[in-house]
Amino acid sequence: MYAKNFKDWTTVNEINNRWRDPSFWSMIDLDRDIYSEDPDVLYRVATHPDRPIEYLELLAQSWSDIARIGVASNENTPSKILYKLSFDIHPNVLHVVAQNPNTSPNAFKNLIDYSYKEVYSEMGYDITLAAMKNPSCPIELVIKVSKYKGDDVGKQHLSRTASSIIDQRLREADPDERNRIERTINMADLGVDLDIEGDIDLENLKLDF
Repeated sequence: MYAKNFKDWTTVNEINNRWRDPSFWSMIDLDRDIYSEDPDVLYRVATHPDRPIEYLELLAQSWSDIARIGVASNENTPSKILYKLSFDIHPNVLHVVAQNPNTSPNAFKNLIDYSYKEVYSEMGYDITLAAMKNPSCPIELVIKVSKYKGDDVGKQHLSRTASSIIDQRLREADPDERNRIERTINMADLGVDLDIEGDIDLENLKLDF
């Protein structure tokens, strides 16, 4: 199959349930297919359980958004690569990064900041929602979204959803974490700019694309 764009690729794969097929990777030769011009093959390389990390780094810079989606969807993709992909120009890549459990705090900040801009505004809601629902998303960012006030209906709904996620995290948290979340909420109510603790060395990170 040769898919020219993300819509074509997802349509064909949804019809055939190809991601559930145990032979999904069986015809892949990693060393050969890393240079394929077929986005479907590149996706298979990116999601292959035995692919080297350097192949993920290479495919994160691929011309194909389907290949980059493959990297973003791989739960073994390092957080450094996901952070780079949080700057991607394609909203579908950002949406998948928002769902990856390895996504770093600083990447989540990029995703939520991006989705509040006008560019690709139709995808902004979905990106923010996916990020907030990810257990790896810092509670500080969820609290920021919950404090939104304004006339935008979509953002109002996100604010209500954020409040529900905060309530759920409070119910599931141990006493120390619950106290931390409650202190963070109080700080936000006082207008304190909430910061996050990231695990990416931003000063020394090279963005090669």
